[in-house]
Amino acid sequence: MVTRWFGGILLGAGGLVRAYSDSVSQALDGARFVTWHRKRELVVSVNMAQAGRAEHVVRGLGYSILDTTYSATGCCITVAVADSPDGLATARAAVQTAFAGEAKIVEGRAVWSQ
Repeated sequence: MVTRWFGGILLGAGGLVRAYSDSVSQALDGARFVTWHRKRELVVSVNMAQAGRAEHVVRGLGYSILDTTYSATGCCITVAVADSPDGLATARAAVQTAFAGEAKIVEGRAVWSQ
């Protein structure tokens, strides 16, 4: 942040430009850039018998977990997967294999994730 404590004109336009340009350069030099990717939410629902291990299994598959909710009947885990036909098919197959075909999978909205 650049703060002007003096309201005069001693720096002049060129001095102000240099002061602001230097602060922007320093901020960009210290910035950390992160790439975000478009992903698709998949909501994985499992029954109570699978709920205890569900989050661990999904993390083990390498997917980012966005949300987990538990209810009296089971567990719903929202994960972010690649937003492409291949990415969705791969994720569905991996989850169904991990839960022996007992998981219900519903496709959700598009999201941006790291």
